[in-house]
Amino acid sequence: MFGSLHRKSLNASTARRTLAALAIGGVIALAGSTAQAADLPGVFSGNALATAATVKAGPLSAILARGAYQGCACQGTGGQVKSNEVDGISAPGILTANSTISTVYTKKTATTAEVQNTSTVGGFTALGGLITADSIRSVATADATKHAVSTSSDGSSFGNLIVAGQVIPATVPANTVIPLPGIGSVTLNRIAVSGTMKKAGAIDVEALNITVSTKNALGLPVGTRIIVAHTIAGYNHKEPPAAFGGDTYAALASGSLGDD
Repeated sequence: MFGSLHRKSLNASTARRTLAALAIGGVIALAGSTAQAADLPGVFSGNALATAATVKAGPLSAILARGAYQGCACQGTGGQVKSNEVDGISAPGILTANSTISTVYTKKTATTAEVQNTSTVGGFTALGGLITADSIRSVATADATKHAVSTSSDGSSFGNLIVAGQVIPATVPANTVIPLPGIGSVTLNRIAVSGTMKKAGAIDVEALNITVSTKNALGLPVGTRIIVAHTIAGYNHKEPPAAFGGDTYAALASGSLGDD
């Protein structure tokens, strides 16, 4: 009987030790899981904007300001695509589009981060028909690891784009300039990259950048710029008060474009 009680006591003691070990192990496992789930250090910021005017630009400014806007929080979108869409834009003789949509997307893991902004314009006509397209799409992407940031404009494309009678392929080399008789010029697939690409980096992609450099029948002042499908994406490993971010525009104008 004594042996039986002794065994029961040992079994109870062993059980208590086992439960204690399991509890400690569970805490360690939970702590390990939490550590593994920690995201890559860094911040997102920016937004997606379908159309806008950078300055007070008369009637055209008001029209471009009606575009869709999609913001991006500093902690990103959590792997979700945030979007906003506008059915159409109409500034007769200057710029019209049947549809515009802007999106922002970010995703983080313990070792990587990605931000991608897109702008798509459909049924596009500009400058009295001098430029037409079925679709114009700008994509700016920034990918980050612990030690580096890389950027890309992959996915940017033109659908049946015609500029001053010239048929443009779906993809063109960065910063391709085409003269616009009686207006100035247009830069296709304009790309600018900034940052060290170690601690931070960003890419700026403009599908069309129209520059007015001569007096014209449309009444656009010399120096005016009209930007169509504008995207920026970037990432910063640090978390300063202001960080690299991204913007998306379906169309944007700068300069004095009409009466005050």
